[in-house]
Amino acid sequence: MQTSPTAEEPAARLVVDARDGLGEGCFWDAETATLWWVDIAREGRLQCYVPATGAHRRFEGLHFPTAIAPRRDGGLIVATMDGLAVFEPDTAHYRIVAHPGPEPEDNRPNDGAADPRGRFFIGTMQQNIGPEGEDLPVSRDSGRLYRIESDLSFTAVAADIGISNSPIWSPDGKIFYFADTKAQVIYAYDYDAETGTIANRRVFSDETRYGFPDGSAMDAEGCLWNARWDAGVILRLAPSGEIDRVVKVPVARPTCCCFGGEEMTTLFVTSSRRGLSEDALAQQPDAGGVFALEVGVVGLPRNKFGG
Repeated sequence: MQTSPTAEEPAARLVVDARDGLGEGCFWDAETATLWWVDIAREGRLQCYVPATGAHRRFEGLHFPTAIAPRRDGGLIVATMDGLAVFEPDTAHYRIVAHPGPEPEDNRPNDGAADPRGRFFIGTMQQNIGPEGEDLPVSRDSGRLYRIESDLSFTAVAADIGISNSPIWSPDGKIFYFADTKAQVIYAYDYDAETGTIANRRVFSDETRYGFPDGSAMDAEGCLWNARWDAGVILRLAPSGEIDRVVKVPVARPTCCCFGGEEMTTLFVTSSRRGLSEDALAQQPDAGGVFALEVGVVGLPRNKFGG
């Protein structure tokens, strides 16, 4: 088991100096060779980056977007405080299409992803960002995990979650992974692709030496790459849950990662500036940026939502 960075670990390149308060939810659109992500800490900001041209574009207007996924019919599905929205990048138009819940008044959506059959899973949590952008405590395990079908019907499939994060599937679609960042645990479930049912929850990783589990990517070998908040690393976790690699990034708070690029071997990483002191920001001026690492492993693309 490898538990420390090695000399051959890849260097992280800053590709977008986004200065995001809380960059999250990244995915690679192979059809347009574009990286997408959100900045949760800023009102209504979706972003995209095209490596071939260096173009970086921001879209505003959505109310607190937290998670995004591509749609089979084009455009994006976006989790917002107002509900699930369909967003059309060509026109920058969006419309609210579903309202999972009911949820406590001070809850909000957090991370989300589509399964191999096109269902969208979205987790919620107690709101931790105040109206002026201030930090609020997460004092309750009031989060839920919802499954959204292609017809936009929804079902709560898990509850009593502190901070919902990292929904992702194994390459064969038989295992579903989901993290509770507050509890510092990544869980694994048996997954029934026919019904979208999760069962047999067990601890996949309760690693506490490397900060808190945030967003994840999956590679073709079945290893999960997990961004570690407050640790400045990405962990590659083997299917057994053991640490296979520790990859350093030049910021303390990486938030999410995804595979992209022409060969799907580039790991893109979003990050956060939230809560960092002036001294900390002076030491990591690229905090809130988007980074790229050539990791030498082929990753899996994000699934598309069927609704």
